[in-house]
Amino acid sequence: MKRLIILFILIVFTSSSYAQRNKDYSEMLLHRSGNQKTAAFITLGIGTISTVSGFILVNQTRPGWETVDWDKALGGSALIITGGGFLLSSFILFLASDRNKRQANAIAFSINEPVYINTGLSKVALPYSVGIKVPIR
Repeated sequence: MKRLIILFILIVFTSSSYAQRNKDYSEMLLHRSGNQKTAAFITLGIGTISTVSGFILVNQTRPGWETVDWDKALGGSALIITGGGFLLSSFILFLASDRNKRQANAIAFSINEPVYINTGLSKVALPYSVGIKVPIR
């Protein structure tokens, strides 16, 4: 009787601790990865457009201190710096998206075939075997 109670408690704790949580967490990571990739493409486009337009504005100014149109020169420089910041942030978002996708794929939830446990008196079949894959680095 003690063995059955201990076996039942073990099954309950195992199934409640691994049942749905990892799948939900994996789906959440995949969803976050997709959102980050979308944001990365948006910031990449904004950064490219602002950097190119900044270079165009800077190249339209004439050389020489007396004939420089400072509004175009400073505006173009600000656009180049802003575009560089957007390009850097898009690179960071691409890396974060890739990391979240790899982490979601590494945490895998699987339900396998029934497991048969020999309790000494008889063979007990557990309906499901819950497994989790955790990468070892």
